[in-house]
Amino acid sequence: MRKLAYISLSFSAAVFIYSYLVPSGYAWVLSAFCAAVFLCGLFLKGPARLRILLISGAMAVSFLYCEGYDRIFISHNIIYDETETTQTFTVLDYPEETDYGARVEVKFKNDIGLGVKTRLYLFENYPENLEPGDKIELPVSFSYADELYGEKSDIYFAKGTVLTAYQDGEIQIVEN
Repeated sequence: MRKLAYISLSFSAAVFIYSYLVPSGYAWVLSAFCAAVFLCGLFLKGPARLRILLISGAMAVSFLYCEGYDRIFISHNIIYDETETTQTFTVLDYPEETDYGARVEVKFKNDIGLGVKTRLYLFENYPENLEPGDKIELPVSFSYADELYGEKSDIYFAKGTVLTAYQDGEIQIVEN
């Protein structure tokens, strides 16, 4: 159990350090440092050896994971920020009624073919019979999902949502 605690706490600490303390692009340096500590730990003897290997190895993997996730899933989608386009979406969940219309979780394929989870806000003349799996096409304006009520927040990122999209025209259901 202690081994699992060393790994999970180290991984979590590295995620915290990456998210709040390290400038963007320096995770590779920290990962290399942790890997060097890991390699030095291979030459140690005694009970401290295992702890050093578990902690430094978990931190190295965590820094690599965080940087890789940002480069693959976040960086490729920043290009959509502040853009307007007609996009085809796959509906992931039933629409939720709001004061101004509805919001629905959708997904679309980005420029490298990855599915991008997006929160779509619908304002006018939207079909109320949308169901998961429906394909819809509509003109939208995208924004990066790093704000909530005008303040910086990562609540959407925690849910896997990278972008928010706002309806700019008529919705057409492509497939049911």
